[in-house]
Amino acid sequence: MKTATLLSRPLVHLLACLALCLAAASPAAADTVATFAGRKVTFSNASLNGTGTNVVTVAPGSLVNLSLTWSSEYVSNYCPGCIQQFYIGVKDQAIDCMYSGNTASNRSGPGNLSFTAPSEPGLYPVQATHSLQYSCTLTADQMSDSVTNAVAYIFVDDSEPVVERGMNGRTVTFSDISINGTGTPDIRVAPGAEVSVTLDWGSKYTSNYCPGCIQQFYVGVKDQAIDCMYSGNTSANRSGTGDFAFAAPEAPGIYVIQAGSSLQYSCTWDESSIPSNGLNALGTIEVVAP
Repeated sequence: MKTATLLSRPLVHLLACLALCLAAASPAAADTVATFAGRKVTFSNASLNGTGTNVVTVAPGSLVNLSLTWSSEYVSNYCPGCIQQFYIGVKDQAIDCMYSGNTASNRSGPGNLSFTAPSEPGLYPVQATHSLQYSCTLTADQMSDSVTNAVAYIFVDDSEPVVERGMNGRTVTFSDISINGTGTPDIRVAPGAEVSVTLDWGSKYTSNYCPGCIQQFYVGVKDQAIDCMYSGNTSANRSGTGDFAFAAPEAPGIYVIQAGSSLQYSCTWDESSIPSNGLNALGTIEVVAP
């Protein structure tokens, strides 16, 4: 599975952060609404490991349980006789077929997902999807690993202090990631709040790939903000800082700080170039309504 290793922190710090985040949590996770084949499907009351929230941090190999409710509303005249299935799942990990039958009239029910967290640290979004078959047919490997429109988010944290990534034959490390001066890479903010991100990075030439290439390193949040941290030759070791700021989106949700690289003559990426999946994630910003 292509996944993202989050910047993690010492265990004591992690537990303190989790306690603070859970204390600040809203009473229930926000609903996620999707449209499948002319049906509007609403996912509500998502709760990971009994926390009542749709975001949880777990250790590698630990047990993960998700419960939620769903409801389907027939909002078009598309295929009234179709047999439809609704699923939730984590790509390559687990899947639950919540319903299979006719959906020309309104339907509702529960969804439950249980699995052992991967040993690889990272961001694992829980996604929903559907099929139009005679019975449940999709498997976990067919689930999307996109962060966008996920119904829940699972962070696997191994408490390592530095994130290390391979980028075009260079090993790039990211450290000291801090959001709003907190010294932590994961934070909750109100809609529209000011967000500032700082970090340190270093690049080592660890292969013989394209020694004369001009390379760029970026950090940003998709469709929100970006910082081109460096553009130049990277066949010798390089280091520097990243620094960007923006107003948090108004829509509640998880916004992932990502790293990226290009091989151009100058910095060319903009905010839309940042990936929408968990690949190369460095931290998270959760926007929570008051």
